[in-house]
Parts: sequence; structure tokens; C-alpha cells
Amino acid sequence: MSAFIIKLLRGERPVIYGTGEKRRDFIYVDDVNDFHLRCIDDERTEGEAYNLGTGVNYSVREIYDEIATQLGTSIEPEFRPDLPGEAQANLADISAARALGWQPRIDLHEGLARSIEYVERIL
Repeated sequence: MSAFIIKLLRGERPVIYGTGEKRRDFIYVDDVNDFHLRCIDDERTEGEAYNLGTGVNYSVREIYDEIATQLGTSIEPEFRPDLPGEAQANLADISAARALGWQPRIDLHEGLARSIEYVERIL
């Protein structure tokens, strides 16, 4: 996502590998941090592994389109051949994390808005 944001802010065409239809379960970093903070004080998490995500996946093209919309740009991405070995879709099973009382709070739209704001500050 940050690569798309950086390129678009610079007026450049970001690259999408494949058709853009690969689906990913994106999660905002603050939701991951919240889970880690919860684990510090919860003995049930000791020695356990958890999948984190939102439980919803979006295509790479949907992510690109949302970023472009938020930035108000009509720059089209450059499509290149698929990278070998990439999964067509992933979707996190977050049921174990939810059983601890954790829930992702930042939706895609808000997470991208916050990411754009951050990248704009550091560029």
C-alpha cells in the first residue's frame, strides 16, 4: 500500500503485478499493536501463535482504486507479469484472537486515510 501511495504522491505510475485481482486481508498497524499490548497481560497467549487480519479480503486493484480516490488522482497503474509463487488469495482466520476479546477496529477506508497522511508527512 505504501508503495502505491508514494508513487501516486510523486505523480508516478505504481506497478501492479498480475491483473490486480489477487486478494489480500489487509490490517492497519494500530490494530496489530493493540493485539500485542493485549498479549502482554494475558497469560493465555503465552507460547501461542495468532493470525491477525480483518477477516475481509480486498483485491489489489480495489486497494489501488481506494488510494487513488482518496488522493484525487486518475493515474493508472502499470501492470506487469505475475510474480511467481504468490497466492491468489489470503484471508486470516482471526477466531483465536477474537476469543481473547480482540477485534480489529480500523476499517480499510480509515486505515488507508491514516497511511496516506503518514506518508505525506515523511515525504
